[in-house]
Amino acid sequence: MNATNIDWATRSWNPIVGCLHNCSFCYGRRFAERGMGEYGKHPKGARFKPRFLPERLEEPLKVRKPSRIFVCSMGDMFSPGLTGPDVLAPDKVLYTMTQAYWHTFLLLTKHASEMYLWAKGVAYYPRGDSSQRPISGLPPNTHWGVSVTNQQDADERIPWLLKTPAALRWISVEPLQAELNIAEYLDPWRRADGMTRQFIKQGVFNSDQTDSMRSPTVQWVVVGQETGNRAGRVVPERAWIASIVAQCRAADVAVFMKGNLAGVWGEELIQEMPK
Repeated sequence: MNATNIDWATRSWNPIVGCLHNCSFCYGRRFAERGMGEYGKHPKGARFKPRFLPERLEEPLKVRKPSRIFVCSMGDMFSPGLTGPDVLAPDKVLYTMTQAYWHTFLLLTKHASEMYLWAKGVAYYPRGDSSQRPISGLPPNTHWGVSVTNQQDADERIPWLLKTPAALRWISVEPLQAELNIAEYLDPWRRADGMTRQFIKQGVFNSDQTDSMRSPTVQWVVVGQETGNRAGRVVPERAWIASIVAQCRAADVAVFMKGNLAGVWGEELIQEMPK
C-alpha cells in the first residue's frame, strides 16, 4: 500500500489489479504495459489482465493512522476476468475493509451492474464480532462510486450505483469529455410530483414521512480532466464544469475539482469532501 498524490485520497491499495474495460485514456494500463514491478512478470499485451494479489490483503491492517484509501487504483475490483478461486477476491477485500474500520475506503468501477449484483448479497459482521447477526449492506467506512466521462456513461452506470446499498455513493467524472447532466441522480425528491414537492418545502410532512419519500442519491462528485502524457486531447470547457457545480449546489451535494482543472477553471478550485 502506497502514499498517493491523488487529491482526494492519502493512500492507494491494490489487492486486485487489471481491467478488461480497455479505455483509451487508462493510465493504469499504460503504466502496467511498461512492465514495472509486478507487471514485468507477465508478457506484453497481458500485463493488465485482472489478477488477485493475496499477499497485499492485510496491508491496511498494518497502517494504524486513519487514512482515505483508494481501492484498486490500478484496476477495477469488479472487472470480469478473475477465474477459479480468485472470483471470490472481492469478498476477501471487503472483509479486510471491515476489519480496518478506522480507515475510509473509496472504490470506483466502470462495471456498475456487476458491482450492484455483488453488493446485493453481501452481509458483514461489524468490527469483526461474529457473535452478532450479520448486517445487510456494505460497511459504513466504504464509499462506493462509478467512473463516468460522458452522458452515456452516466445514464448506464449511475442507476446501478443508486441501487447499491452503500453508506455513501459518489461519482468520479474523470476525464470529463462532454457536457454532463446528472441533476436527476442528485435529487432526493426525483420521484415526487410538483404538488408533493411543494408540500415537502412547506413542511406539511413529518420527518418519517419525508424520509420514506426520499430516493437514494449521490453524495459526492469529483471532476477532473485526463492525466498523463496524453492529457489535453479533450480539454473540458469551463462551462461544463460550472454546470456540474451548479447541479451539485442545487442538490446540496459536495463537489471536488481535481488539481488538473486549475488552468481550465481559472480561479480557486472547489474541493469539498462528502459530509
